[in-house]
Amino acid sequence: LELGTSRGAETSDWSEAPDVPEMPVVALQQGLDKEGAAYSILWRPEGEYFTAAAAYVLPERRRALRNRRGDDETFAARSRSFKLYVDPLRRMWGEPFEIADAK
Repeated sequence: LELGTSRGAETSDWSEAPDVPEMPVVALQQGLDKEGAAYSILWRPEGEYFTAAAAYVLPERRRALRNRRGDDETFAARSRSFKLYVDPLRRMWGEPFEIADAK
């Protein structure tokens, strides 16, 4: 899709591309290497929920999963379909809250 053009009932007519967070891929790669992680998910608040706004999976992890299972599914990609309810987090830490380091 470019500028929201598609065919069918879901067609959108955008005047410009939406703002999307730019993923700092090099910094993510370095952080994942340092911590020994295989993926990163950027969660953003949307009302009473957190949704996965963006995700990065190490290329070698993607390859390994594809070789093992024969598909391109990743936990990070599947997380985009989930909503995390904010209220339990607010009760735990009070409001407002911030997770500075999610180790």
